[in-house]
Amino acid sequence: MKQILHQTEVNLRRIHALGVQKVAIPLLQPLGCIPLIAKDSSYQKCNDIINALVIIHNNELKNVVANLNKETKQSTFMVIDYYNAFLTVFKNKGEKPGSQRFETPYKACCGGLCGSVDKNGQKNYTLCDDSTSSFFWDGLHPTQEGWKSVYSVLNLTAFSI
Repeated sequence: MKQILHQTEVNLRRIHALGVQKVAIPLLQPLGCIPLIAKDSSYQKCNDIINALVIIHNNELKNVVANLNKETKQSTFMVIDYYNAFLTVFKNKGEKPGSQRFETPYKACCGGLCGSVDKNGQKNYTLCDDSTSSFFWDGLHPTQEGWKSVYSVLNLTAFSI
């Protein structure tokens, strides 16, 4: 983790030296909630140990950004808090509190080897009936509706980047 954070800091310094005025750095999402991990709980909960490690990483990254901002004497760098945005969507099961759009937010719409077929052309995967009711498309990636909900929570239009 230290090597990744160090390289991120080096890269951010390079970007700043090129004259870029503002840089947004995303924090990690709660990786303990992705379907590849949540399947161990039958998609009912996140893995708290993995999420604790993500929190440590995100806190260290926030420290790197804060130190860089002190050095540049301006808020050149900002973080985008994917971690809490994802958790808010999971808790609310959608972009609006009380929404039931994502009934099982940790379960993927595409199960199996998404997009692959066997030697006879038979699909090696299954799809949910309605991808708009799934937060995740596959074991890692949110659906378009999932990202729409995250960005609604983040309200990035409030930032002048």
